[in-house]
Amino acid sequence: MLILNELVKLYSVEILAELLDVEEQTIRKWIKEGKSKALKLAGTTLKVSEIELERFVLQTFYPSSKGGK
Repeated sequence: MLILNELVKLYSVEILAELLDVEEQTIRKWIKEGKSKALKLAGTTLKVSEIELERFVLQTFYPSSKGGK
């Protein structure tokens, strides 16, 4: 049986905060504001796909690039 994380790389809020050098609260705020999309697993766990992370970083930190859709 395949699990979602084997098909798509998923990042927790904690890992994203480390990668982007921001507080976990900031990641949760960006998700709540719709700046980044996340999957809600088991009712409370938020995960962001690698593709969404790439889109978010390009759009947020490099707005002149063609990464945002």
